[in-house]
Order: sequence, then C-alpha cells, then structure tokens
Amino acid sequence: MTDPELDISKTTIKKEMTELKQLGDKIVALTDGQFKTIPLDEKLFDAMTLARKITKHGGLKRQLQYIGKLMRHIDPEPIRSALEAIESGHKENTQLFHQKEQWRDELLNGGADKLTEFISLYPDTELQPLRQAIRNHKNAKNEAKKVQTARIVYKLVSEQIT
Repeated sequence: MTDPELDISKTTIKKEMTELKQLGDKIVALTDGQFKTIPLDEKLFDAMTLARKITKHGGLKRQLQYIGKLMRHIDPEPIRSALEAIESGHKENTQLFHQKEQWRDELLNGGADKLTEFISLYPDTELQPLRQAIRNHKNAKNEAKKVQTARIVYKLVSEQIT
C-alpha cells in the first residue's frame, strides 16, 4: 500500500504553493477596509500587515514568499471565500456604476421619452430638478457647464438607482 500524500507529484505541490502565494499577493493588495474583512490568524495577519508597509521590491518579494509559506499551514478556503465575496461585490458596484452612467447619457442625449421611461422605472424621482438639469445641459454654452450639469444629472440618477 502506498501513502496518498506520497503519491502527490512535486509539480502539484509547487502549483499549490504558487496558488497560495498568489492568494497572499491579492490580499496584500486590498484596500484597508477590504483587508480587515479577511479572516486571518494572528501570525498571518501580522505578516500581511508588514508586507503592506514594505516599499522595496526585494523586501516585499521575500515577505510575500514568507506569507505563501505561512499559508501552507492553514485552511485557505475561508480566505478564498472572503476574497471572492469582495471581488463579486466590486463587479456588482461596477455594473451599477455603468447602469447609472448609461441612464445619465440616455437622459442627456435622448428626448422626453427617455425621461418618461426613467420616471416609470423609478417613480420616487423628483422630476423638477432632473428636468431642470437636463435643460441646463442642453442650453449650456461651454464645455465646463456641460460637464457640471452632466454631473448633476448623474447625481440625481444615482440617488434613485441603488
């Protein structure tokens, strides 16, 4: 009989170690708010906090290698799950942002039918400020005023689309 742990090839082991190091790299690159949501044990948290402070490339590379080594001794699934939740939340925010931009562009470039469509989808919208901002955009003489009014329309659209 052979031990299943002995049957694992060196290539598989190296691949797993590389994946854990890359997972550590992603976590170190997160923003402070996102980093705090990742479930890490104390030693790994300290190592990653230190890595986030290192600015020299060689030192950072060594610290990331150390993080990969530490990650070999823990269960990475809760960390992966937390990272996936952060990444999926980012995708949802990006989609929402694009939807808001699209509505802004359609309201500014479309006619009254687009405004009517927006109001039917979002009935809580205050119609008067939105109409006024669209009208101001169309009557703007210079580019700076057009940008300013487009931002106002985006803000009004953002208040409705959440």
